[in-house]
Amino acid sequence: MANEEQSGERYLIVGLGNPGRAHLYNRHNIGFMAVDRLAARHEIELKRVQNKAIVGSGRIAGRPGKARLPDGGAA
Repeated sequence: MANEEQSGERYLIVGLGNPGRAHLYNRHNIGFMAVDRLAARHEIELKRVQNKAIVGSGRIAGRPGKARLPDGGAA
């Protein structure tokens, strides 16, 4: 595991979609839904707001990673 962290390999998962409750379960929000599911599976809390996005950090498949929902997302 130390070699993976030293190599600098990380994951950044970004889900795109339309903000707002009116679009919450719309097919155009599949990116938001995928990131929500991935974050839940890897126990990543999407709570922090950074640069107009909701962001969470954790480990994905044993490597450091971040999940992002731009423009507020559906979290």
